[in-house]
Amino acid sequence: MADTIHSLGKRPLFLIACGLVLLRLAMLSVLDLALFYDEAYYHFWSKDLAFGYYSKPPVVAWLIALTTTLAGHVSEWSVRIASPILYCLTGAVIYLIGRHLKDRCAGMIAATLFLSTPLVTFNSLFITTDAPLLFFWALTAYVYLLALESNRLSLWILCGFLGGAGLLSKYTMGLLAVGFFAHLLWCCRERLFTPGPWLAAVVAFLVFLTNLLWNYQHDFISFQHTSEISQLSGDLFHPERFLEFFVGQFLVFGPIAMWLFLQVLLQRRYTKADKFLLTTTLPLLLLIGIQALLSRAHVNWAAPVYVGASIWVASYLATTARRALLIWAIGLNLVIAGSFYAYPFIQHTVGIEATKSNTPFKRVSGWRELFQQVDQATGGDDSIWISDSRKLLSYAHFYLSDFESGHRLTVASFNPSGRISDHFDLLHVMPSAAEADMDYIFLSEVPRTFEGCFRTVSLTDRVTQVVYPTFTRELFIYQLSGFNGYEYCDD
Repeated sequence: MADTIHSLGKRPLFLIACGLVLLRLAMLSVLDLALFYDEAYYHFWSKDLAFGYYSKPPVVAWLIALTTTLAGHVSEWSVRIASPILYCLTGAVIYLIGRHLKDRCAGMIAATLFLSTPLVTFNSLFITTDAPLLFFWALTAYVYLLALESNRLSLWILCGFLGGAGLLSKYTMGLLAVGFFAHLLWCCRERLFTPGPWLAAVVAFLVFLTNLLWNYQHDFISFQHTSEISQLSGDLFHPERFLEFFVGQFLVFGPIAMWLFLQVLLQRRYTKADKFLLTTTLPLLLLIGIQALLSRAHVNWAAPVYVGASIWVASYLATTARRALLIWAIGLNLVIAGSFYAYPFIQHTVGIEATKSNTPFKRVSGWRELFQQVDQATGGDDSIWISDSRKLLSYAHFYLSDFESGHRLTVASFNPSGRISDHFDLLHVMPSAAEADMDYIFLSEVPRTFEGCFRTVSLTDRVTQVVYPTFTRELFIYQLSGFNGYEYCDD
């Protein structure tokens, strides 16, 4: 048959994959987006390396520390560069898994399909915990397959180490261990009577123990946060949120790719390779689906599923020789990627005025320019900068510090309630009233009075940045001194 996957050839797929990687590296500079506040928050963590942080394990902060050390704080680019690199490496590992389970053609299809997904298109512009999670998820799965085949203890130890590194990236990694155990029970029960899998589990635990010890020292605050964001303490039935999550998977994995994944997921007969892919995708998919039904779940929470899903869909397409489906699946994803990256240019070309509701970049727009105005208004003041907003503290620390000269802004949490809700509340709090005879600069997005809190209060400036004609960012800058104590605060 002329119209086959193999007639398409692996070289075009390889060129598409390489083109996507290069495009994403270039778009970091071309789009030149301000940091999202979570990125600025992670960057703040990276300046004080530890084995844990308030809401996440440490790898994302370690990555930012590495890239900003190697590349310098030249721009937001140096904070984010690990993201597209890790997604590229994840695609390469997916190729290896696909080749191992099927053949080179299936591996190339899987890698290209994964790299073309809207999730990777969007996430490559930002540094998040998903980038290291997906990399370690894929690499651990590949080494597991090698260890399962050879039963070499060195490979099992490596598998455990990579699994532990994945847990230090995001706690979701634990679901892969569940999948491995299910796969061993279903397909390779004899391996459970050898030391290899158990040695891998011990090594993974020892690596993860570093984060557990950090959490022990801080009252297991990361796990408290994880429990809180699950929102399982309220009403526990939300079919509309499950539907939103389900439809969202078609948007982040790709419409045709997701449809094909559901086809192979619901088949009645599973090959040996299918059983591996099923056990390493279904536990996470079921858990996040139940979470979405009971409470809520963001669409990216199921992101590791796309590692196995890409391979499974690729295997199906390679086996059935459905060339047209492959072209449509990857082609549609490429159209989405191109439209997303070129959106500002397209919007400008067709004469559509950007507004708060018609641009995908509104959440990061205007912050850099706004803090340039803050810098001009305060003249590099060395006071302690405080706020009750982690967003403003993170942005102030990133945009007002001079990292190349070693001068970091001193920031602290203003927290009258005493409730720990972010990393600033946990480890960077204002001095007590007895120690606080000093000057402060307070940042707020709304007017404040601070009645009773401080002996002197003055509004230094009110800066605004017009982002779009219908949307303006605004900050109020207060000069404060003589902290009286939270018990006197009425604001």
